[in-house]
Amino acid sequence: MRSQAVVLNQVAKLVFHRPRPTVAWALVQEDGYSFPSGHAMMSLVFYGMMAYFLFHLLRRFPWLRIIVVVVMLLLVGGIGLSRIYLGAHYPSDIVAGFLASGIWLVTVIGVTEIARRLSRFIQAPPRGLKVRMPFS
Repeated sequence: MRSQAVVLNQVAKLVFHRPRPTVAWALVQEDGYSFPSGHAMMSLVFYGMMAYFLFHLLRRFPWLRIIVVVVMLLLVGGIGLSRIYLGAHYPSDIVAGFLASGIWLVTVIGVTEIARRLSRFIQAPPRGLKVRMPFS
């Protein structure tokens, strides 16, 4: 999934050709185009999927699920803000990175959920048929 997001980011950079900000206080010097932010995109894709998986693994602990989502949102937001603070991106680059990766993340999670629910439906035995699983 991450590799597709990388391709999406590189294609967008080649389409828009937006130069990086030139500010005297910039703390990092980056090469390449600025729009959209690759760090913003990859952070949302990575931490978003991690939150999705942990959310499903922690079904019995609803309070821990909330903590996981909040921590992941803080990490992603912090990464976005740090790119602006460092002078590597304009705020619109960060917003565009979050928007593009958010659409990508929702699409991937949606397809995953559809596949997960269909697999349950397909694998379910007919009603009234008792199936004995080995070693259960």
